[in-house]
Amino acid sequence: MIFDLKENLDIALKPNISFHMYVSHAPCGDASIFPEGLFEGTPGGSKPVEGVVDQLYSDQYGLLRRKPGRGVPCLSMSCTDKICRWQILGLQGNILSNIIPPIFLSSIIIGDYFYAESAYLGLKNSISLIQNTADFQSPNLHIFSTQYVFSRGKLHMTDTHNTNTLPSSSNSINWYFNSEVEVTSILGGKKMGTTKKNFDSPKQRSRLCKLEILNKFKDLYYILPDHMQSIFSPINNTWNYKSIKDNNELYINRLNQFLTCQRFQNWGISTIDGSNIEVALN
Repeated sequence: MIFDLKENLDIALKPNISFHMYVSHAPCGDASIFPEGLFEGTPGGSKPVEGVVDQLYSDQYGLLRRKPGRGVPCLSMSCTDKICRWQILGLQGNILSNIIPPIFLSSIIIGDYFYAESAYLGLKNSISLIQNTADFQSPNLHIFSTQYVFSRGKLHMTDTHNTNTLPSSSNSINWYFNSEVEVTSILGGKKMGTTKKNFDSPKQRSRLCKLEILNKFKDLYYILPDHMQSIFSPINNTWNYKSIKDNNELYINRLNQFLTCQRFQNWGISTIDGSNIEVALN
């Protein structure tokens, strides 16, 4: 267990537990801006959001960017921007922050395409911008590089196959302790093996989707101390995903301070807010 139950029945992270993130490639966005000729590819690798700059690509630091890709622009922000958000709001997200304190990264270790100036300006500097005006602080994020070669990393694979056009996988893998590996398609968010025939089957839902997260939270609810159960008020014996998130005033306050910071104020907001996702309490 990584949590302790304190004398007042609040849940706290054990003092000897910390979280560290390894990425095999510099996060897209500001952390992937490189001097010309240092690495092959387009500087930044992510398009600034509309209204920020007129250029399609820009090597200017401090810009909010969307993930790179072809076709219609998506609402997904760059990996650099997402890590900044985690370091302000916490890795646990809105729903779990009703129960546990914010969890922050202690360090990030970057493999291929590490350029110290971009990593520090894209991550640490961006995080400090909001902390200078916010009424809360998050821990310092340490940034490291590694010389260990990741056998499936882009640099190693392109050198091995003598090509610069190695495509990225369209699949995603998730795993947690004492669970089986789940492979999903990032295009549709469904488990591998999903077809038109079984597309709407509950068995094909990823455990990372909003409905399954709400179901897991329901299981957790029944083992919470009474004073924590009282935080959540079901309507007609039913929980609504969006309502639970909207009632978390502390998290919403932090989120609003994050979104009003000039660096992040054009953050893309999805129209899929979970307002139609509900589970019944037993």
